[in-house]
Amino acid sequence: MDEQHIVSILIVVFSISEPVRSISSSHKSFLESHRPFATYNVSLFMNTTERIWTLNSTQNSSVWCRNDEVANTTSNKVYFNRSFIDGGGRWVIQEYEGELVNVIPSIMLVGLQGTDASTIEQLVYASAAYDCGVFSVLKLNVPLGFPAEEWYDLRVRNSSISNFTQKCKDQFNTAVKQKPTITIYNDTCQSL
Repeated sequence: MDEQHIVSILIVVFSISEPVRSISSSHKSFLESHRPFATYNVSLFMNTTERIWTLNSTQNSSVWCRNDEVANTTSNKVYFNRSFIDGGGRWVIQEYEGELVNVIPSIMLVGLQGTDASTIEQLVYASAAYDCGVFSVLKLNVPLGFPAEEWYDLRVRNSSISNFTQKCKDQFNTAVKQKPTITIYNDTCQSL
């Protein structure tokens, strides 16, 4: 997908200010709260050889030990493996690519390699060292009339798993408000 097409999609998604009948109220809420004025750079967060663990999430799923391992980065793409233990106790490893959007550096369009993006992942907070981040994730391709599926993840680089900042935790808690949070990571994930 070329950058002009991506920018067009993002402009439509992120700059709707007039109500549109076919967009659900939860989708409107997402659009209004995620304007493209972010100061964080997702490529800086993803530019690491360390595993990036998802510690907590508001996504309603039954996975554990979800992590990303970056295989390669270019000026506009991040190629990574997303691994997790599924509800049946099996390790699943999937090859993903994230398309970086130069005009909105906090955003990455993410999908399985060789397919269209299935989510928009926005880095809404990052620590100064970019070792802890809060991501807002919006699922794409939701049928009209259905509420948009949005969730928040608290993601941390492996070296900071036990000592990331309280401010990062607080930013996650502020973002999720009163939504139920699921713990995805525990210490046994390191040895599996």
